Amino acid sequence: MDAVNAFTNSELDETVYCVFPDGFQQDGKCLLLLRALYGLRRSPLLWLREFSTTLHNLGLNEVSGQPCLFATDDGILVFFYVDDIVLLCRPEDLSKLDKLRTALK
Repeated sequence: MDAVNAFTNSELDETVYCVFPDGFQQDGKCLLLLRALYGLRRSPLLWLREFSTTLHNLGLNEVSGQPCLFATDDGILVFFYVDDIVLLCRPEDLSKLDKLRTALK
């Protein structure tokens, strides 16, 4: 799976202002960011926290010492790298995997 615009799903935990993009400038004004953007140094960490929380809420547990690897009690594995997500299971657990995939969407 691919998380489209992954970083913009994360709320910022600090105050960040930026200038208007070209063609949208307004004299004496700037923009207050509410969500993380690609290019901000904190964005990857905020996305990691956001997605990990989502996986925890869906009943997955982090594999000890592996911050991007999660598992269910019945053998479904989820790992991710930035915005790329891989779901793995045994053939007999495909229906459970489909439920998880639907929940993630």
